[in-house]
Amino acid sequence: IRRPPRSTLMRSSAASDVYKRQVSTQSTGTNKNHLNFGIMVKIQAKTLRTKKSVDLRKELHDAKTTLQELRVAKVAGGSASKLSELKPARRNVARILTVLNQRRKATLRNVHKNSKFKPLDLRPKLTRRLRRAARQSSLKKETKRAGLKRKQFSLRLYAVKA
Repeated sequence: IRRPPRSTLMRSSAASDVYKRQVSTQSTGTNKNHLNFGIMVKIQAKTLRTKKSVDLRKELHDAKTTLQELRVAKVAGGSASKLSELKPARRNVARILTVLNQRRKATLRNVHKNSKFKPLDLRPKLTRRLRRAARQSSLKKETKRAGLKRKQFSLRLYAVKA
């Protein structure tokens, strides 16, 4: 068993308590797997996609509260095991939010499927230049005046004898 870094031992007694528990379980020969240091489990996106939106919102609330608790533990000088849970906790919140936003966009796409105008976030991104460029259909259109000019002064073809 590796001992936590010296700096964390000096800051809090919680880290030294964890170390003492680890050492005591080794010396007694008890099962090491019964110690649960609360290692954050990665939530998989495919399991999130099977859940309902209400459940996802509840899970998001839980994930945010655990993240808040971990941040408080970090400020208070918590154990190294708690500090290592911060990154997975943030990622879990991000995963849940991603699934919720994907669902929201999918429903919006269905709503605006046949409508003439779509919300900005559903329109194709492209580049600014391409978004500003005139469409091919409008480039082919001709004004009334241009049409009259074309008819009255059409291109004349002459054959020259050689």
